[in-house]
Amino acid sequence: MPNAVQAPSIPAGMEGIAQLSATDQVAALRQRTCPVTQEPLGSMGKPIRVTVGGQSIFVCCEGCVAAVKRNPDKYLRGASTRQHSIIR
Repeated sequence: MPNAVQAPSIPAGMEGIAQLSATDQVAALRQRTCPVTQEPLGSMGKPIRVTVGGQSIFVCCEGCVAAVKRNPDKYLRGASTRQHSIIR
């Protein structure tokens, strides 16, 4: 398939990203860190996609899902300010 996304190589310490689809792996690697904890995505297992207000970001754990849902503007803005990828 010419349009298929190839899974990227996963850096050490971010192994949980390998559990995502190839497309999500690329997005998570662009984002690199959880906007709540600043920990590397994948360091605590499979990153979790959170969608609020039509925008999605990855977080490291369920606790961070709750934080993003409580204050989405803070974390969506923070992710874009740090030039992390916001997934559409």
